[in-house]
Amino acid sequence: PQSLRFREGSNELLIMQRLSGRGQKFNLILNKVDQLNSERKTLLIPMAEQLRRQAVVEGSGCMVERVFAVSAKSGRGLDAIRTFVQDRMPQGEWLYPPSQLSNVPTRVIAAEITRESIFLRSHEEVPYCSFVDTTAFKEQPDGSVRIEQTIYVETEGQRRILIGMVKDLSMRSRREMGKFLGKEVHLFLTVRMKKGWTEASRAFYDKMGLDLTDQLERIAPGLPVAVLPCSRRGAASEEVPG
Repeated sequence: PQSLRFREGSNELLIMQRLSGRGQKFNLILNKVDQLNSERKTLLIPMAEQLRRQAVVEGSGCMVERVFAVSAKSGRGLDAIRTFVQDRMPQGEWLYPPSQLSNVPTRVIAAEITRESIFLRSHEEVPYCSFVDTTAFKEQPDGSVRIEQTIYVETEGQRRILIGMVKDLSMRSRREMGKFLGKEVHLFLTVRMKKGWTEASRAFYDKMGLDLTDQLERIAPGLPVAVLPCSRRGAASEEVPG
């Protein structure tokens, strides 16, 4: 049970302090409650109170407006978040046609699907050190799509890890792209090691008008910003056709 308490000086508590320093109310979402047994579930309230104490600003009180305990995997508690957000959304006209799912190019969405597959498959440090670039997106005469992508990583060890799982990555990504596009997808992945790819990826997202990194740095400089879990538990390349 003690594992649900945050030690003083931990990233979680520091993030709460940084967010509170902005002078704006925010909401706290505790994820992965499905992984807690009955004994640990009783500790959710004390843990939430520990985090709330870090969000107290003199003269303004606690900056945490609401606390949600959810399971993104099972969907438990998500309806409460949807209702909370919906009730606070201002009324306005459609900024885009109702049928338009995104203002991001389809080839970028395809790259994000593959990057999501890397997150789900590798779990550890590799997802945070990888970048996916869609190098070709071609409609075929039979109505299918041929997509070629390059996955960049920083070290040879990371490249070898992804090469070992590239078939699984290709299968999942191809399936999800097919669902999104509504047509058959032929996916070809290449894994390359490239020093300094992080700066190239920042420029890539900047060109699309996405300044997410700068926004996160303003929220919590030097620290990761994420939903808090409630449980502890260039040269060579490889091409695999999908």
